[in-house]
Amino acid sequence: MSFIPRHTQDVPLLSAGIRRLEAQFRDHHGQDLDYSNIWWTPPLSPREAFILERSQIEKELGLPGLVSLTDHDNIEAGIQTESLGAPISVEWTVPMDPVFFHIGLHNIPRTIMPTLQQVTQDPRPERVAQVLSELNSNPETLVVINHPLWDEIRAGKDIHRARLNEFFTLYRPWIHALELNGLRSMKENMEVMRLAESLGLPAVSGGDRHGSEPNANVNVTDAETFPEFAADVRSGRSDIIFMNQYRKSLPLRMMRVICDALHENETSSWNDRVFYQGRKLSEIMGDRAPGVIGQFIAVVRVAEVFL
Repeated sequence: MSFIPRHTQDVPLLSAGIRRLEAQFRDHHGQDLDYSNIWWTPPLSPREAFILERSQIEKELGLPGLVSLTDHDNIEAGIQTESLGAPISVEWTVPMDPVFFHIGLHNIPRTIMPTLQQVTQDPRPERVAQVLSELNSNPETLVVINHPLWDEIRAGKDIHRARLNEFFTLYRPWIHALELNGLRSMKENMEVMRLAESLGLPAVSGGDRHGSEPNANVNVTDAETFPEFAADVRSGRSDIIFMNQYRKSLPLRMMRVICDALHENETSSWNDRVFYQGRKLSEIMGDRAPGVIGQFIAVVRVAEVFL
């Protein structure tokens, strides 16, 4: 949740509410809240997320939906939704000190996952190139650089861009597209479009949708299967529609993601899905947690009315 301070500082109502919660945490624990040590597991199962995404396409666009789900460095989402027609896909982490890049690998053999995990731990260029070359040899696989201009660890724009240029120098022959991300700003997405054009690559839809909002952009295609879609993108054909929710305030949409993560569901309690420094929030804050989180959700809901 390290994005919270960045995305709320310019939203007065939200910012004031977040600062109050930070003060409560500081008073109780004697230290500042470290957002980089807070994370959660998604409120939706892979099957629920797949149905949510497919339903948006079918209801809003009147078209059959092809959906590829990716988790970070594991393929469980694809395995659990394969019976629904999903390909096996993953968001693969490739470190390039001091930054890292997330590579969307779609429609891959499940047997390659151990190799991907090993290369993440030992990302020598020759090993990364070998994996990308192998994946590229399958015409039904799609290799996408996700949110390429997002300096996720805040290394600095110049450092991030230098490493990105190095990445393309090393691996451009095996990259098929750049992602336009439904949870990144239009300004950044336009810069990604210009970058894609300079590299002679298409852009495709995607996003870090971890809550209950369906992705804010989708590709439209006459392909009837994912392999056909991959072939289209690899040939340079890609048409993207941004959905209505993309017009809403981005900081508020990201706060809604957190609210979604904090809701109860049929399989687990929210405070057993939120972690701070490796411990469940229920273990840290006990009975105080619901009141604090209730305040946060209330702040977001009020902000939605006025913003």
